[in-house]
Amino acid sequence: MVVIALVSAGLALLAYQVVVRVGLGWLADWWPAVAGVVAVAAAVVLAAGGGRERAGTHDWNRTTGLITALTAVGALVFTGLSLQATRQQTMVGEQTQVTDRFLRAVEQLASPGDDQVHLRIGGIFALERVAVDSARDRPTVEELLAAFIRDRSRRPADGTCPPTPMDVDAAFRVLARRPPSESVHPIDLRETCLVGVSAPRADLRRVSLVRSDLTGANLYQATLGLTSFADATLVGVRFADVSFASFAFVHGADLSRADLTRTDLSGLDLSGVNLSGADLTGAKHSPGTKVSTAVTDSTTVGAWW
Repeated sequence: MVVIALVSAGLALLAYQVVVRVGLGWLADWWPAVAGVVAVAAAVVLAAGGGRERAGTHDWNRTTGLITALTAVGALVFTGLSLQATRQQTMVGEQTQVTDRFLRAVEQLASPGDDQVHLRIGGIFALERVAVDSARDRPTVEELLAAFIRDRSRRPADGTCPPTPMDVDAAFRVLARRPPSESVHPIDLRETCLVGVSAPRADLRRVSLVRSDLTGANLYQATLGLTSFADATLVGVRFADVSFASFAFVHGADLSRADLTRTDLSGLDLSGVNLSGADLTGAKHSPGTKVSTAVTDSTTVGAWW
């Protein structure tokens, strides 16, 4: 039985040397558990073997089988720990790669000057890939792109917005097509100039566009939910087939000449909203839809009140 103990100790020592040589030093914290398994197994074998020796029935075939079983136990434990180490190293490597990609994209996004617009657009799309590949970095990417839009396209005090720059348009489209998720993070785009942006089927849940200018924007079949267009300029915006019934807010907005065909306006508060020239053909409404102070004129189509 001394042979069994020596073999067990030798296996433990050999496995420990392998751990050190392959650079899995963190497994040293687990080593007492491995050694404990080996020691317990050895103790069981010694106890069983001792009885046989006292009885004079030493069985080398049985001893060999026990040694083999002990070796298998040690190998199984070590293999499991090695696989766990490999998984952890892979995760660390992937996160490091994502971080490097994020930092490079931020550098591109910060490139100054009108002649660097294409470099900034490249950074925007690189950030989109980071958001797709790393769910935990998605809120950071969204906040960064929203801050970029607010900084580059802040609505001036006189309310007059110039055409939307290409990089701002790209950033808005990336935010509008964020990956599907049950939980969405709020996006602050208040008081921004987004004239003429095109984002059909945009995901605008929890987006604040209060006092923003989206004149001529294409938001066909956009998804809304806790979305605020309060006091926004929405002249000529294409809202066809959009549901405003999911806690959308348009109080005080200018929706003149807007395409509101086949929209769902159930329960929507249109108080003070300018609907001059708007097309409401096929729009759904409910008794809770407030239109008493909405502004219309002879060119408004589909008004039911």
